[in-house]
Amino acid sequence: SHILVSGMSGSGKSTFLQTMVYSLVSRYTPDEIQFYFIDFSSRTTRKFEKLPHCGGVVFQEHNELIERLFRLLENECDERRRIFDKADAGSFGEYTKKNKMPMILVVIDNYAGFSEGYPELAEKLAGFSRDCLKYGIQLVISANNTNDVKYKTMQNIGYKIALRLSDRYGYNEILGGAPEFTPSKYAGRGLVKEDGILEFQTAVPFEIEDETERSEKMIKEFSDIAKKYKKHTPAKRIPSIPKDEIYADFYEKNKADGMIPLGYDTNDISSVSLSRRDTFCLAVGASEEKSISIAFNNLSYCAKQSGAVVWYFKTSTDMLCKPEYVDRVYTHSELEDFLRAVQKEFETASEIRGKYKDTMSVNAMEEKVVEEKNMLYIFIDNMAEFHKIIYNQKNDSSFAEVIEETFRYGEKRGVSFIAGFGADSYIDAVHGVMCKNFLLNKTVLHIGGHLDQQKLYSSSLPYNVQS
Repeated sequence: SHILVSGMSGSGKSTFLQTMVYSLVSRYTPDEIQFYFIDFSSRTTRKFEKLPHCGGVVFQEHNELIERLFRLLENECDERRRIFDKADAGSFGEYTKKNKMPMILVVIDNYAGFSEGYPELAEKLAGFSRDCLKYGIQLVISANNTNDVKYKTMQNIGYKIALRLSDRYGYNEILGGAPEFTPSKYAGRGLVKEDGILEFQTAVPFEIEDETERSEKMIKEFSDIAKKYKKHTPAKRIPSIPKDEIYADFYEKNKADGMIPLGYDTNDISSVSLSRRDTFCLAVGASEEKSISIAFNNLSYCAKQSGAVVWYFKTSTDMLCKPEYVDRVYTHSELEDFLRAVQKEFETASEIRGKYKDTMSVNAMEEKVVEEKNMLYIFIDNMAEFHKIIYNQKNDSSFAEVIEETFRYGEKRGVSFIAGFGADSYIDAVHGVMCKNFLLNKTVLHIGGHLDQQKLYSSSLPYNVQS
């Protein structure tokens, strides 16, 4: 059954939950019992993460982790449903008579805080609690009283424990009738209904009065348990973005032919990659230049690792990516040389395409171009400044025509342009033909949030998410 532990503030709910989990992990292996802690109360449960039984501990401010935990639990429930169907097993108890599978506890300390902070997940939990028990996923929640718990969730709770409550009538709801006595006024004292109403005293894991010493003792005990069960399969961890991971390491884990690894999907921490074929004109937008610099560094690193050639058109004093990732740098004074070099690249690509146009598809021809002349990535640090340079009246008007035509018709020729669009500096530029043609490709990498303030593309995301 799902379990409710009810009691007023200071009655010992958090201690009860921790003692219960400690008792379970002391007796059962990670192959038999696993758990997740949603701690909206004491915030003293972090130490449980050391255990192989524990898939994670989340606190009130961990928005993304809490959402990922629920996705993990839903996926686990779906996976177990498929396993049970295949084994023709109707329940967790029936399946585990012949097969090994751990019971999963989801421990929520302070349900009211959880429900208030995450009303949508609390609603989802109500539906989840109806079915999950059949698949070996059990809820253990604490609340001040039954009114704190959603009615639909309460309907699925089969076992209730009462610590000291604020009024006598609360015991009726939990115990199914009025008890002849209430718990003594000691922390951890409570009532439970078995054959009759029994009074109990919650134990603490160790007979140490000082709470700090007791916590230190528990941490050491958990370390010993972790060593003991080192060879057992641990609980699935709540997906989280690795801390302090550099792009080079991320790239090595997620590289694939024809793909540019970008980062992690915050929903499930799967890697997000961009196909090379979608980068002919890639707009990198951000409110701060340093964000564009991070993207340029990562993209240029990826380009070099894939064997591509990297050019960089510099409109400002400082480069936005590391010089060691760049094969050739062009500046304002070298605009004509830059455009000639670009034209030459496209002429070479056209010659290669001409050899295969009767026997290959457009995508296959592009692969041949990359194979025979190497992929070329051209970084433009600031599209607004580049716009001014191209349309400068002192320059030959054909310069603008060349770059306009290149952005409009130059796709699938083994060349990609990656341009920085910083804050509002590009607003005037986007109305020019060159920028319009660049953005026709509709490939935008936006960094740093505030989607509602950018003008590169229209987002279908809800406004509260964009802002």
